[in-house]
Amino acid sequence: FRSFVVASLLQVSVVAAAHAAGPFGSVNVGNWIGGAFSNDETGAFSHCAATAPYANGVSLVVAQNAAGSWLLSFASPSFRFNKGDTAPVDFIFDGQEQARLFATSNAPNMVTTILPLNVARTFQKASLMVVTTNGSKPLQFVLTSTAPMVAALANCVTRVKADGLNKAGDFAKGTAKPAATADKPASPQASKPAKSKS
Repeated sequence: FRSFVVASLLQVSVVAAAHAAGPFGSVNVGNWIGGAFSNDETGAFSHCAATAPYANGVSLVVAQNAAGSWLLSFASPSFRFNKGDTAPVDFIFDGQEQARLFATSNAPNMVTTILPLNVARTFQKASLMVVTTNGSKPLQFVLTSTAPMVAALANCVTRVKADGLNKAGDFAKGTAKPAATADKPASPQASKPAKSKS
């Protein structure tokens, strides 16, 4: 299953580049693991991403690309999508905050949606996310260590753009405020230590 998680990290690059190499450096926060990735064809920095597996069989992959956009992917060996398929996805955060986004399949076992900044902020602060699509059974994700993970990804993007991939290190170090909510303190619920999800 761990090899699938690593493969999920590599596949999320499809939304930003044709192929990816990495991870360079590391993002290790709670159950989230990841780092920086480059376009395998050009060698240019592509994005930073982190993934966490869940007991429901789905892995979440959160990424920020070099342009600053936030991406959220859902990956599972049981998924069967045709590349390019698009479907509406409904999000409920902590039983109240709602958003409807559209996810696109970039691999048979993964779908990715772009998170508008307001949804990225809500995701970062929430402790529970429930996701449904096309009337399917709701999937629940307990969000732990999300705020420091998001901050580490933003730090990763900033540092790699400034210093290059060859100086990639531990991106969880030296993170001050969560990136998506730089003007607000981190939620205590969002930054509590991660519990085992698998």
